[in-house]
Amino acid sequence: MSLKIKPVVIPLIVMMPAFFVLIYGIYQRMHGDISEKSMRRGLFVIIGCFPLFLITWWIYSWQLSDKLESEGYSICHWYSGASLGAPKIWLSDPSYCIEDGYLVRIELLEWLKQQRLSGKTPSIEVFEKQLEFMLSEYHQKYGV
Repeated sequence: MSLKIKPVVIPLIVMMPAFFVLIYGIYQRMHGDISEKSMRRGLFVIIGCFPLFLITWWIYSWQLSDKLESEGYSICHWYSGASLGAPKIWLSDPSYCIEDGYLVRIELLEWLKQQRLSGKTPSIEVFEKQLEFMLSEYHQKYGV
């Protein structure tokens, strides 16, 4: 089984006060009703939320990783997105994490999900054959 986890979503809640202060500050600035003292307070809230966000993100990611590892999952960096908000892919069987699968990871994970939903657990050999098939289609389509 595979899990798509976005560890940045929950810690973003810590940044909500900063977003509200920013929106309020922009509104006040447009109407010319903002004082220097209010601007300093708003900036303090915005700057103060960022370290809290980073700490929360680190703690949440660490706890989530520990929990998933204790349940037998392992992270597959080849299938996980590289950008900051991209989901991390956790697999119940690390044998499914194959470096060559990076190019077709979305289709491959969808195929794996469909197999599981239909009650099948594909063997590693079947998984590798499907990967080879998807890679050949990819190379034909994009001429790589």
